[in-house]
Amino acid sequence: MTRPGPPTPARVERTDSETLDGVTVLVPAPADPGAGPSGLHRALLAAGAEVTAVRLITVAAPPDTAALDAAVRRWADGRYTWIAFTSASTVAVWSARLDALGLPRSAASRIAAVGPATARAVGDAGWPVDLVPATGGSAEDLAAIWPPPADRPTATADVLLPHSDRAAATLPEALADAGHRIETVVAYRTMIGPPAPTVVERLVGGGFTAALFTSPSTVQAIGPRRPAAATVIGAIGRPTAEAVRAAGWRLDFTAAAPTPAALVDGLRRVLHRPPDEPPTTP
Repeated sequence: MTRPGPPTPARVERTDSETLDGVTVLVPAPADPGAGPSGLHRALLAAGAEVTAVRLITVAAPPDTAALDAAVRRWADGRYTWIAFTSASTVAVWSARLDALGLPRSAASRIAAVGPATARAVGDAGWPVDLVPATGGSAEDLAAIWPPPADRPTATADVLLPHSDRAAATLPEALADAGHRIETVVAYRTMIGPPAPTVVERLVGGGFTAALFTSPSTVQAIGPRRPAAATVIGAIGRPTAEAVRAAGWRLDFTAAAPTPAALVDGLRRVLHRPPDEPPTTP
């Protein structure tokens, strides 16, 4: 008796434009309840997809902001050579604390961003971006291009790393191993909240053509349930892809770059690729 193989991702009929007409996609909504549709949401709509955006994480202030505020004041005083932002949420929190403390908003150090979305947030805050990986978008990618330590004996530290309470230690450990003096501070808490049961049941039951994830926390928010086998699962970058695999899900593709456009393009490629073409999961 021949055993059937595992279900394959759904595919749509190829068209000249390879639009996503009729494709239903689950995406994370922005962590900020007051924010409008995410860039990914807008890109999918522009491609013709039907989008369901669900808030999977929210951002909350630390219980005590004393350590954060002290670091913000030192940064405004020029006490660090670099500050590294690893998410747009960190940029938003940092900007808000500067305003709350009545400190100048001018950049008081060189600024690094982990990827293009974070770099855009830095630019929107009015600051220049001095370092961002040309490809990738992970802590490893940023550490790989970091310049050698500067000789600034008067600086509090070479690098200030504000981060989420759930952030991995990848970047500070890599920079410390390279000889940098590192200071870390929790800028915000990432609160993971499961979506409504109806959304989970729809995901498990195959009600979405695809589900796209933009951070490890958005994967973890789904909980122990598995998406339907025929649902296309996409990740925006390597850390998110690792979270998908850790959850025991099949990963159909990882975006070629950590951007909404690349994630949408990856979905389009999966849905329109020939059956014998291998998946794109670096």
